[in-house]
Amino acid sequence: MKIKLIILMLCCSAFAWNKAQANYGDEVFARILLAVNRDLPTPPHLVWVSNMNGVASTYANGTIEVDSRLLERMRGFGADSANALAHILAHEVMHYYMEHFWAGEFALPYGDASWGQELQGIDSDTLQLQYQETQADLYAIFYATSAGYQTGRIADAVIDSIYRWYNLPFKMKRYPSLDARKEIARTAARDVAALLPMYEAGKMMLMLGMSASGKEQLTYLRGAAYAFQHITDNNIRTTEMYNNMAVVRIMQAITMLNDTIAAFRWPLVIESGSVLYDAQSTRGAGMELPEEAARLLQEAKNLLESALEMDAAYQPAMTNLCVALMLLGKQGSMADVLDELTELSDNTALELELRGLAAWLKGKHDQAVELLEEADAAGSLTAKRNAEVAAGKLMPVGIDLPVLADISETIDGTLLPDYFSGISALDGSRTDERSQNLLLFCDTIGRYVIFEVKFKFQDRAFRTLKMVKTLPGDLPPHDKGISQRSDVRDLQKQYPEDATILLESDHEVFVFPLSYSLVWISQNGKVDGWGWYWAQ
Repeated sequence: MKIKLIILMLCCSAFAWNKAQANYGDEVFARILLAVNRDLPTPPHLVWVSNMNGVASTYANGTIEVDSRLLERMRGFGADSANALAHILAHEVMHYYMEHFWAGEFALPYGDASWGQELQGIDSDTLQLQYQETQADLYAIFYATSAGYQTGRIADAVIDSIYRWYNLPFKMKRYPSLDARKEIARTAARDVAALLPMYEAGKMMLMLGMSASGKEQLTYLRGAAYAFQHITDNNIRTTEMYNNMAVVRIMQAITMLNDTIAAFRWPLVIESGSVLYDAQSTRGAGMELPEEAARLLQEAKNLLESALEMDAAYQPAMTNLCVALMLLGKQGSMADVLDELTELSDNTALELELRGLAAWLKGKHDQAVELLEEADAAGSLTAKRNAEVAAGKLMPVGIDLPVLADISETIDGTLLPDYFSGISALDGSRTDERSQNLLLFCDTIGRYVIFEVKFKFQDRAFRTLKMVKTLPGDLPPHDKGISQRSDVRDLQKQYPEDATILLESDHEVFVFPLSYSLVWISQNGKVDGWGWYWAQ
């Protein structure tokens, strides 16, 4: 009886452990899907298969089957076990979204020894395995890193282990050899490692463009545009990139329009957060579109349509397309897109705000005010201000600061200008990335990451921009006494100046232009990071 009881306990314990492991794997998979953020085609679903003949199989119906033994085997990577698992899962997710279904019923991209023999029967004219594996690795590492998994540094070791665990031959006809697969992974990791700092620098320049004015604003926006363009030129062409490039162009166009249009806070969406945007520059006096503004808006429209070709239900692009179309005067097309967006989303406040802005552009100012007031009552963060603008009660006020203005802000006890003059991304560990219009150096200094951007285009407000931002995790001391326990009220005490508040998917970002400071507030209302910037 005792023996039976012990066996029963062992079985129950193993069952509970297997369930916990599967839940852990499901969590990794869910975080990757969240980073990919695509609704069409229907997101794939994960199935753990016991004693599967191979590692993973991806099917056109969205099923991704993974050998459940992989959960235990990945524990051999220790602290990197989640990173290792994320690489395999992200790789399969990318095969699905890129429609790499050349292998039919075979495992992708790994199988057993017989898989290599069956592979030989596929038509070589349609077999682009090396290109597809390169694509899958590049995007997998990009999205897994975006989801918080450091897969790049261990991707080749994961492939090595897969071949050993599943007794795969090092060379299979018409498929890259083990050495070639590892080199594909290493190359993809190097490419992503270089491009991610450009992506982060582009986002920060976009934020700075929202709080600046005049020539400085245009320099930040052009810098952001070139950063995102450089990433797409290097084969990271995602819905997020097309969307962000479009947002920059819409912002650039708004700087050329009249003061009232510039005073509105347009509900543009970067990633999954709204951009609260004030433009202040040389603008036209009437509603007629300047030629350059029309060109930028048309480019934005084309980029957003490219994003929607990849995912027809991508709501950030649909929202931004509504803004671009209404500014182009294409109210009918805008209404059609807004109707589609309304079917997909229950965001009543956003719908009312877009309809209110469209009404104002059509000259129906009283109707615009009513709709915007309804949007405010429905929870919009920007509609109250926009209602005041539509009623003629509020116009933009721009602040033009000299680039080398004297300020009292300090970092580690050093005045901001002196601090930035004393640091540069010059260590051997830095990441360099060059484009036709930008030169980016990125490095880490203590608990900070530093971005040094040198602008190579003409008619710029400054040549060099330096930005520092805290790394994720425990925050270093702040000279103003701000910490991870601080909240918005603490910020208001330490920074009495007006701030531009931006909304990201999981943070509010406060930009303090007089102090050249940025502070990130998490969803729990607490400080989650900060940074500074300096241009010269």
